[in-house]
Amino acid sequence: WDTGQLAPAGPQRDRLLEMSLTLTKQLGKRLRTTKRGDPMPTASVSAELGLSGCEWLFEGLGELWFQWELGMDRDAWLVEGCLQELQRAGGRMQELVGCTAEGLKSVAKSDLCDILMQVWTVERSLVCGLFEGYSQPPALDFGIGEVLAQVRQRPLIEPPLPGFYNDFYL
Repeated sequence: WDTGQLAPAGPQRDRLLEMSLTLTKQLGKRLRTTKRGDPMPTASVSAELGLSGCEWLFEGLGELWFQWELGMDRDAWLVEGCLQELQRAGGRMQELVGCTAEGLKSVAKSDLCDILMQVWTVERSLVCGLFEGYSQPPALDFGIGEVLAQVRQRPLIEPPLPGFYNDFYL
């Protein structure tokens, strides 16, 4: 839908919105049939970091975000499922993103981008009111500020130096 946000009002924007609504509904149907804790049918950052138990949560938070962004009603089963997963983790980032605040210091720089995106996804979900009208999830051990502080403490490799690719999004 990001491209739709940039499109001027008119048929093209309407078509992009229609496509985004259709895709969001389809992905929601697929997610609903996937048992929480089971591996997702496609590759994910959570699985790459060895957190396959969190795959459903991150897919669910993404789906909730698009429902909210597109003005759709949030599916109760999805909100409740995400809340249950967040409550199960108890705000422990070790369980959600694979490291503690202290552990961020030893995370490979190439993994910081993935952790940054996961922390941002969880924190954005809490801050933007995706759980409005429901019980609030537990507070997180750490947030995006701690990840960005760790990013700033590391040297930035600029192109065309070797290792630049892994720093591209940092």
